[in-house]
Amino acid sequence: MLHHILNRVWARYLILFGVYALTMSVAPHPVPLFGMVMWVATAITAWYKPIHRATIIQRGLQVILGFSGLLLFVVLFRAYGQLTDLVEWLGTSPVDAQQVEMGLRIGLSNLALSFTLFMPVIYLIYCGKLMFWDYLSNFFAPTARIEDVQTSIKRGGPRQ
Repeated sequence: MLHHILNRVWARYLILFGVYALTMSVAPHPVPLFGMVMWVATAITAWYKPIHRATIIQRGLQVILGFSGLLLFVVLFRAYGQLTDLVEWLGTSPVDAQQVEMGLRIGLSNLALSFTLFMPVIYLIYCGKLMFWDYLSNFFAPTARIEDVQTSIKRGGPRQ
């Protein structure tokens, strides 16, 4: 039953938008703007390249879901994650456990900041590449000889 529901496009988009909306509702101020820019970039790229629309939308939604999911994990972990027991279990003395936990939290904050700032920028570069640099031909192999290309064109396509 669940498998049949997840095969529907609307169900996948609904799940994606739900995760995105939940993440953006708990994320700090500039992060929802970054998410919105990623949605707009996906829409513009898909509109600009209608031949590759399905692939562009699929990849764009995967990136947005990854961005939202990882950001949601970071927000929830910062709010509810307790590292003291983990640090002590790994063999750190109870005296140093608080300092090690603080170091881990600072590292997680730095990672989240880098991720939040650079992932939308990298995605915008990817969308720009898709819009302004054409793909190589899917019809011919890049290493095909000119004779093979001409024969294939005369024949009406490659042989299967």
